[in-house]
Amino acid sequence: MEDRAGDVARSAAEAGAAVLAQRYEDLETDLVAEHSSTDVKAAADEAAEAAILPEIREAFPEHAVYAEEAGFLSPAEPPARDAPRYRWIVDPLDGTNNFAAGVPTFASAVALERLPAGASAEFGRDAVVAGTPIAAAAALPATGERYLATRGGGLRYDGTPVTAENGRPLAEATVATVIGHDVVEDDALAERTAVQFDAIERACKRRLDTWAPTVHWGVLGRGLLEAVVAVHPDREEQVLGELFAAESDAAIHADDERRRYVAAASESLLEAILDVLPEEPP
Repeated sequence: MEDRAGDVARSAAEAGAAVLAQRYEDLETDLVAEHSSTDVKAAADEAAEAAILPEIREAFPEHAVYAEEAGFLSPAEPPARDAPRYRWIVDPLDGTNNFAAGVPTFASAVALERLPAGASAEFGRDAVVAGTPIAAAAALPATGERYLATRGGGLRYDGTPVTAENGRPLAEATVATVIGHDVVEDDALAERTAVQFDAIERACKRRLDTWAPTVHWGVLGRGLLEAVVAVHPDREEQVLGELFAAESDAAIHADDERRRYVAAASESLLEAILDVLPEEPP
């Protein structure tokens, strides 16, 4: 089964990207979006998701799915009694704020994870059992770029294997920072996170505050971005990010207690970033 996951992930992401490409072309006359102080929901999210879900559900009806718009979907068919349990995560439009503002940095992304034995596939903000990333794909409609990672198979950019290796020191590095909804909604956590990001910004050439993490995980995997630092990241994007980082041979530090994840283009750069980050309570 897992050997087919990459092909399905790619076709699903491309199905979503095809919808987004048309919506983006008609943005000025056809944008329907709901804006809040912390988020944007666009009709394009739902349209792209509607194109993605059949690709996954028809290929793997025995898998659970968490889709950003539809929510948690139980398997359409019960899996075999002793078969591993799997969950797809669908982010039909990562970078909705960018999309709605006419900024061409957004993607349609999907990822598959294998769940621990006996774990529930249920997915929610309060309790998410993390699985093992198996396959992930991101398709960028505005540029036509494609990323695909499979566990043990590396990361490919437009079909070509790539690695994150990059020898730039921290003073010359561009570092992308990612926050999840927990940070946005918790003032105390937001303040502590700001202190961490300020420390990085003082030490590096440029800190990039990303609103489309799946795009920048791919750029890291190509060795063009030096590091990504994620604080309380949302699982919807993190499954793809962790697989892209691991399969492009990035240097990784995962602090589960503090829910902080750092991936860098070299071990020396990773150490330099960890050295400048202030101590945080778990």
